[in-house]
Amino acid sequence: VIGLAEAMQDERLAGADAAKRSEYARDIATAGHHLLELIDGILELSRIGSGQVLPSPGPVSLTDSVGGVIRVMEPQARRENIALTCNLSADLPPVDANESKLSQVLLNLISNAIKFTPEGGQVTLSAEVLDNGRLAVYIADTGIGMSPRDLEIALKPFGRVQRAWNRGRSGIGLGLPLARQLAEEMGGGFAIDSTPGHGTTVTLTFETTSATHAA
Repeated sequence: VIGLAEAMQDERLAGADAAKRSEYARDIATAGHHLLELIDGILELSRIGSGQVLPSPGPVSLTDSVGGVIRVMEPQARRENIALTCNLSADLPPVDANESKLSQVLLNLISNAIKFTPEGGQVTLSAEVLDNGRLAVYIADTGIGMSPRDLEIALKPFGRVQRAWNRGRSGIGLGLPLARQLAEEMGGGFAIDSTPGHGTTVTLTFETTSATHAA
């Protein structure tokens, strides 16, 4: 950020065309967002580690949460030429979760899926009510996938899978571990099924308000 900003202040750049200045400004914005993501992730991990608890969960509409996240992630998917699809039934029951943290979990997982899916691939979000009354949410991609060893690394804070890193995909290694910790903190389940070269599916499960009231 500092280097690019200083370059833009350089008198020799004063006569540069608008396209070059726009490129520098875009790189500064990208680096700034990367830094913000890092800081937010560290603060969230620190909160969890210190034992601070989330506000009491309440009924949250999965459809509303997903809709907001999809709108945020669609521009990134378009830039990467990746089809981002959402298959949700209109009659899904609300879940017991913290609304802002649920959105953060979904944002992390969808962003991660897009990041490690090759151009022309697909990321799909779907959900269903299980026989036990819990709601399962699936985030599936056609990306590079992970071996069991890769997955072990990726679920550790700041863990980076070398094979993915070599493909030039940026990341700070907080997306998956933070999503898992937040989901579990809300009483949700978190599971990953991944195969190298065949993509990854993350499954979240949450109690529904209907199941809670029935109990």
